[in-house]
Amino acid sequence: LRRKVIEQGITLLKGDDILPLKRLDTLKIAYIEVGKCKGQKFFDQLEMYTSIASFSIDAESSLNAFDSLLVSLEPFNLVILGCHSIDTRASKNYGISPQLSNFIFDLSFRKKVIADIFGNPYSISRLMNIQSLGGLIISFDNSNICQSLSAQMIFGGIGVKGKLPVSATNSIPIGSGYLIANRIRLKYSIPEE
Repeated sequence: LRRKVIEQGITLLKGDDILPLKRLDTLKIAYIEVGKCKGQKFFDQLEMYTSIASFSIDAESSLNAFDSLLVSLEPFNLVILGCHSIDTRASKNYGISPQLSNFIFDLSFRKKVIADIFGNPYSISRLMNIQSLGGLIISFDNSNICQSLSAQMIFGGIGVKGKLPVSATNSIPIGSGYLIANRIRLKYSIPEE
């Protein structure tokens, strides 16, 4: 039952034109885990669909670390960014540091970026120029089940029908969310389903 509830809740706020990912043979994909050692299940599930290079950084890393990561991403044409260290407190910027926000902003003008927020949807308010992102997903929590299902949604193993339960920003009001009903690839499931 928990898997079904999580699957129903994953919300696609931007990127209905590129998700689920198609033509995998034309994509060189990098995955950035924001929050070291917190997104392994997400990466493992992504790799079940195609080969992906993995990078990891903390949201509070130095500007030099973010600049170095930007250089490392040069050979890739698609970046999946998993924000696994989201905080529920506004006083902590919901886990989106100013340097992380700047990094995502810079990266989104160089590459196609799909950002997956594993936590509080209010964290979107800390991102700059959301329109420059190729995709934006709210997965609501960082559990292994949520990570697995969110990765499957990116590749079309499951559809998406979640709606935002709050107004995250003025441009993303309550009830926002795209519907993609059809699957285009294999769904990884458990016997009980």
